[in-house]
Amino acid sequence: SHTHTHTLSLSLFSHRAPLSMSISSLSQPSSFVCTCVGVGASAIISSILFWRSRWSRFDLFPVGTHRIEGIHKEGNVSQTAIMCGYIRAIGHTMGVVSDPIVSLLLPVTVRLQQYTAMPRFVMSGVVDPTGCYGWIVSRTRRIDSHVIRALEDKSAVSLVILGAGFDTRAYRLEIRAEVKVFELDSAATQLAKRKLLASANVNTSHVNFIPINCNKENFLDKLEAKGFDLSKPSVILMEGLLPYMEEKAVRETLTAVRNRCSAGTTLIVTMENSVSPDERDSVFGAAVLYNTITIGGEPITFGLPLGQEKRYVQDLGFKVLSHSTARDLEVDYFLTRGDLQTRVFGAGNVMALRVP
Repeated sequence: SHTHTHTLSLSLFSHRAPLSMSISSLSQPSSFVCTCVGVGASAIISSILFWRSRWSRFDLFPVGTHRIEGIHKEGNVSQTAIMCGYIRAIGHTMGVVSDPIVSLLLPVTVRLQQYTAMPRFVMSGVVDPTGCYGWIVSRTRRIDSHVIRALEDKSAVSLVILGAGFDTRAYRLEIRAEVKVFELDSAATQLAKRKLLASANVNTSHVNFIPINCNKENFLDKLEAKGFDLSKPSVILMEGLLPYMEEKAVRETLTAVRNRCSAGTTLIVTMENSVSPDERDSVFGAAVLYNTITIGGEPITFGLPLGQEKRYVQDLGFKVLSHSTARDLEVDYFLTRGDLQTRVFGAGNVMALRVP
């Protein structure tokens, strides 16, 4: 099977400290002072690292020269890919999601932040006004389960990750040796990822890397040219991709899967609900998150009206195997663990579909 396990040796701060300060420590003045100093130092270092990376636009890749300006800009690495990777790394250190590899793909300043207390404190929902942390880690968990279940079907011969970004499933999930794995993404993001994987000694020999512009090129044509078998069932993943595509491109992409892929093919997608400016205050996280990503140069360009998600994909000919709303994810991955603080971005949806 294609697995590669890494042990992260970097440990600037324990992920349990200083947030797990006990009541007994407060009764000892010296312990209390030390704890306060620890909290303050962690916050200062975390803030310096965060704002340093913000000022430099994350232009601190260990391998080099790619500036991270936005997913739509030719020749640049996706800033969204970096941020999603950062959030998964935080989720991993907190034990919410299992992704020991993603940290190795992050710029140095961003990589260090996951080991300080303040970013995790903010991201974990304590003061997160966007629900972005909850959305990323919960959808990762849900999609992992969908991919594993779909690949248990021995008839599935391929795993396709479209808009792969810094997705690590090809390197951390148990995948049958006979399954062909394909990753497709913009040339710049893919090149940076491959260099980072190589520098971390992660085995990528089983992965077929294909550069693509998802708004302009047909991904199935590119897959066929690399040996993808349309006549056999496959598992196709589109995580965090469709919201950044144009509506016409989304419809054409999904229609191509329905019409050209074999019956039994599983398609796993994330979709977001369209939220008008007047509605953003009523959808958790929408007002802040949409403003942030728009300013960052990666605006949401496709969304579905609330309650129309199933109808949209059914009209395209898919069978809906599973549909998880933001509330479903919040309940399953946080509330059931006793976490009453972490919220999930309210417009998010994860769907598992089947080509009939």
